[in-house]
Amino acid sequence: MKWLAGILGLALVANVATAQVNYNIIKRQAHDAENASANASQGVAPQAPPAAPPVNPVLAATLQNISSLAGDIDALCKAPAGTPDPALKLPLLNDLAAAAQGAKPAQDAIQKLATDFSAAVSGHKIAHEQQTKVAQILHAVMNSSHLAAAQQQSLPGIVQKVLEHAGVATDDATNIAADLKALVDQTK
Repeated sequence: MKWLAGILGLALVANVATAQVNYNIIKRQAHDAENASANASQGVAPQAPPAAPPVNPVLAATLQNISSLAGDIDALCKAPAGTPDPALKLPLLNDLAAAAQGAKPAQDAIQKLATDFSAAVSGHKIAHEQQTKVAQILHAVMNSSHLAAAQQQSLPGIVQKVLEHAGVATDDATNIAADLKALVDQTK
């Protein structure tokens, strides 16, 4: 019986506390509205909301590059299977090269990845979320010096699994993983 009285007492205290908080919020809103009305009648302009903090340019460039890489992958997926269109490989090549912000890998290694990736992905259905994930990993590989050794080693395998799940031949997915491992070694 005492525990029931204790629970009812706690519920009453919680209800009173909630009511007090709501009362204070309403009181503050009324006070703010009264001040705004008084200021408006006196010709004082209302205060502008605080400005948003400036966007970090490195972060903005990273997000733009990942978005571009995802768009390149989407375009390749929509292309007919078989020989990839060189016009679709070029943007991928450019975005891969632009992704590297620190130690840049050799252009031949980037070219090999773009060629293998374009040929393997063309005509395969890869879900949008997976395209974005692969784009994030491609960007990370191009900047792998910022990653822990365990992450560097796991990224090529993740891409390989995503591609195999999308129906890319195991040999092609393995070649792409090998290309990514070579890039990781060059950007350490």
